[in-house]
Order: sequence, then structure tokens, then C-alpha cells
Amino acid sequence: MTNSEELLEQSDLLLDASALAVLHSSKYRDFIPIIVSRFNVHVTIFSLVEFAASIYYTRKTPPSTSIMQVMRKIYNVIDTLDDALIEKIAMLMGELTHYSIPATFEDIANVVIALQRKMVLVTGDPERYMGLEKYGAIILNVEELIQSTEEFLEREIKP
Repeated sequence: MTNSEELLEQSDLLLDASALAVLHSSKYRDFIPIIVSRFNVHVTIFSLVEFAASIYYTRKTPPSTSIMQVMRKIYNVIDTLDDALIEKIAMLMGELTHYSIPATFEDIANVVIALQRKMVLVTGDPERYMGLEKYGAIILNVEELIQSTEEFLEREIKP
């Protein structure tokens, strides 16, 4: 078992918008049922908005399709924040602004939520979190999650 597999087995996962984009691509969408059956997978409302915006922008789904309803059936959606979490997000935003470290609101919120809930943050773009890893977040490339899933399937399917 590799380090990323051990980490995955012990943790809940939080997917960002870039991880959602990779997993919902035609190449990997068949992995989604396996991943959500093996892991407790969460996504923030902020990542869902970013992902849905990209879907609507690229016109890959008709406007009548409710992406949010589909996503809520697949993932545990974090759509409420308590006051303590909001304060921590604001404090990190303030610190990053003070030190001129660029980061989007989605990335900051995902890092704080992952830290507070002891989740592994899965992303398709690890460079987005380069300045944020120092706060203790565990960042995993979605490709490692896919590789772990492929290895799991190989072990399970062996005769």
C-alpha cells in the first residue's frame, strides 16, 4: 500500500472544482461510483458553483439540467458554515492579503474546511494550493486518487 493509499484509507475527502472536472470527464466518470463507495467524499458549495459555471460556460449540458441536484445525489455537499469556520476563513484571507499571497476564495475556504474537518483536499491543480500548504492542509492530486482506484480495482478483480 502506498503512502497516498494509506492516507486515503484514513481520511474523508474534499474535492475542489478542478478535481470535479477531472472526475466528471468522459475518461474518468466511470470511477465516480467506485470512489464514492470507498470514501466519504465531500464538496463545498463554492467548488460546486465554480464547477457548474464551467459546465454551463462550455455548454456541455442544457440549461434545464440541474447540476446541483445531480451533485447532491453523488456527494456530501457542505453548504453551510458555522461562525467559527467563517472567522477562520476570514483570518486566513486577511493573512494572505497582508503577505500578498494570491489565492481564490474557493481555495481558502476549501483549505480551512479540510483542516477543520480533518479531510484530504483533492485537486486537479495542486499548484493552486502552493502558498496554502504551509497551513497544514493535506493536498492530494486527483490523479493519485484515480491511480489508487485503478489499483483497488485490479486487486478486487484478480481471480
